[in-house]
Amino acid sequence: MKILLAASLPLFGAACSALPELETVPALTAAVTSPVVASAQPGPVVAYAGYSVGEPAEWRMLNDEQREGGE
Repeated sequence: MKILLAASLPLFGAACSALPELETVPALTAAVTSPVVASAQPGPVVAYAGYSVGEPAEWRMLNDEQREGGE
């Protein structure tokens, strides 16, 4: 128990201490405020085909329809 208390005191003290002030570097501030030069490229065109839920069909027929040749 004493070891746990001794180990937790420095952690508790560090957690409650004040944080130092951050520096404002002009180079970083300029990079953040610079205007956008080029826009992003458009994404790929995706065609959506709807799917309706129906009764289960005979699986051999479904496999044949999905095969490249399709019978």
